[in-house]
Amino acid sequence: MKALAFIRCLFGKSPKRIIKKNLKWISELKLDLLKIIAMESNQVRAIVCLFRSISPIQDQGGFNNLIKSLQKKNYGQLDELIESLETLQIHINRVGRDKHGMNRTSPGQEVTPENVFLGDVYGLLTKPASFWLERQEVMKKESRPDLEQSERRKITNWDCINSQAGNFVKSHTIPMIEEIEKIEAYIA
Repeated sequence: MKALAFIRCLFGKSPKRIIKKNLKWISELKLDLLKIIAMESNQVRAIVCLFRSISPIQDQGGFNNLIKSLQKKNYGQLDELIESLETLQIHINRVGRDKHGMNRTSPGQEVTPENVFLGDVYGLLTKPASFWLERQEVMKKESRPDLEQSERRKITNWDCINSQAGNFVKSHTIPMIEEIEKIEAYIA
């Protein structure tokens, strides 16, 4: 079977060509992720932007077709590349649309603060991101002495929601950027 894959690789499109064909939108995704990471002060906005970037990719099947195409040409030389793409696909599935999750949109639907949901943390109910963004200034004044570990740093309800969004954003953007950089290194 590996011999057949080797012959296909020799006479079909090369894996580098296949990746280069897709590299533009992979690089655009990386730029979006870097912009999202830079939104440190307002992670609620950042999570909406993350869902907005990932959802259209999920709608198109993500990297599944690219992975299948490369697997047909793989006889061991593409294992790391395919693994990076599979890791990206896992993140796309977790960040993508889910009618019961944070990103409660349907395929093709625009992601807005009204259909991104945060909460169910520290006694705060689940509400749309628009709710939290509208109440941001008020929430920054709502102290949470039950969560404070020292008198130097006051914790507020805004900190709780912003932190929830930020943890989610960081747990996906940073690993995705690392995998994209591995893919870019393969092409270089």
